Amino acid sequence: MKEQASAHGFDILMIMLRRHVHSTSRSVLEDLRAKGIQVVPVDWDLPPGTWVPVMRSGEIFHTGMQKGWCGPMDLMRLHIFGLASYDAVMYVDGDVELQGDVTPVLRCAATGRLLTTSGTMAPVNFAMIATRPDERMLRAAEIFARNSSFTRVDGWAGGGYRPSDSKYIGAECGQGFMHTLYYKATTNALAYWSLKEAGILPEDVKADQLDRCIWNYHGHEKCGVAGKTFDCSLVRVHHKPKDPTQGSCTKLRERGVGKRSQLTAPLCRLSPSVTPRECCSPPCDLRTLRRYVCLGTRRSPRRRGLLEREQV
Repeated sequence: MKEQASAHGFDILMIMLRRHVHSTSRSVLEDLRAKGIQVVPVDWDLPPGTWVPVMRSGEIFHTGMQKGWCGPMDLMRLHIFGLASYDAVMYVDGDVELQGDVTPVLRCAATGRLLTTSGTMAPVNFAMIATRPDERMLRAAEIFARNSSFTRVDGWAGGGYRPSDSKYIGAECGQGFMHTLYYKATTNALAYWSLKEAGILPEDVKADQLDRCIWNYHGHEKCGVAGKTFDCSLVRVHHKPKDPTQGSCTKLRERGVGKRSQLTAPLCRLSPSVTPRECCSPPCDLRTLRRYVCLGTRRSPRRRGLLEREQV
């Protein structure tokens, strides 16, 4: 990450609750700055008024509980939409390793798309999120949070689990929340209303998905056997497995290729005579994206950034 930040002029950001910033020692904050990490203080990890579960003990979940529900950990990521000084932001989990150039995703996100991938057992996995910040999207999430609740029968705000046949991992947390709000913007009544209340036409929410095998690698399932039916040099964002696993691509330290992965995936690059619309025509088309990604243009002199959530 640091290498790419240096090469491309990215900022590396870490979201922290404001109260945690205040309680963090000066030496730790100075060490983060020395490593090129900018701390972004935020006011909540759960949008005010968010539904919370009742734990098995009978206690109602509350912020500060260390176990039991992944809501705060997940929904804190919504603050990526509030980073208004950036053209595009890419969030990654703490166990994600960047193995190749991620500027294509940032450039495509800068055109106004919300980009994620599927998971191995879920229609979405938010270990990698790329988007163009838009404070209206954050406001829509706050409105949706105040007015929705989750049930095991039909998910958030009755949005269900489709395309999954049943409840999937993280459905009760951020993955289900964001999938319902942004990916079902025109089909879920509360999502539709929340977005309109925030000033966004639901029809204009451009929520797409990238190829998990390249942009959020989870293992060989549906990708192919490493070294046989799948070329690991195509992986740009590696999430799992953490340790060597037969048939799966590994972290770079296990490959013996150093810090840089030599990628062969061709890119559709814009020139002054090529418009984003022309660039996005096949084969650079998100609908058929596997080894290609569309690059967009900068819409303002704002910065691009990489984002890593505070790990607690």
